[in-house]
Amino acid sequence: MKIRVKKVIRAGTKQRVFIPRPVLEKTTQFLRQLGDERKEGMVFWGGIEVIDGPIYVTTCFIPKISRASSISVHVYPSEGAKVISEARKRGLEIVAQVHSHPGTAFHSSTDDEYAFAYSKRFLSIVIRNFGREGMEPLTKCCIMSYEGRGKWHEYSPEEIKENFVITDFEVGWNK
Repeated sequence: MKIRVKKVIRAGTKQRVFIPRPVLEKTTQFLRQLGDERKEGMVFWGGIEVIDGPIYVTTCFIPKISRASSISVHVYPSEGAKVISEARKRGLEIVAQVHSHPGTAFHSSTDDEYAFAYSKRFLSIVIRNFGREGMEPLTKCCIMSYEGRGKWHEYSPEEIKENFVITDFEVGWNK
């Protein structure tokens, strides 16, 4: 299989992340639906993480939302467990949480303290304006990577351009 990417990337200081366009579209569609009701939303991305190498996002998992408002979103703990279980059945890890904010894209202290996972390199991506504007270019999103010991790294627009690649196909096992 020949792999086509949107652009060639240079080696960067952070991990490279490959994201299929269909995953971006599914993510945006779900977040927009909740955004039309002026509610934040959340999805999880499953994928393959190569040790000291790239992350390959393959799948978008949409959990049942327990409570959502214009300033917060909560996922049932049982739904989080279900997402992890489904990812593991497919040989995947949860590599990112993606959620929307009503206005600008930023990582709040609540986002820092209540992330879905705290493994190194776990990504937390925030989309502005309830996802109404989509995710592309990715530089309009706030992208954070967990570094351990309670510290997050925020990718600059230059780092996003350098390290995140949108592919034209989806690798996965969606139903």
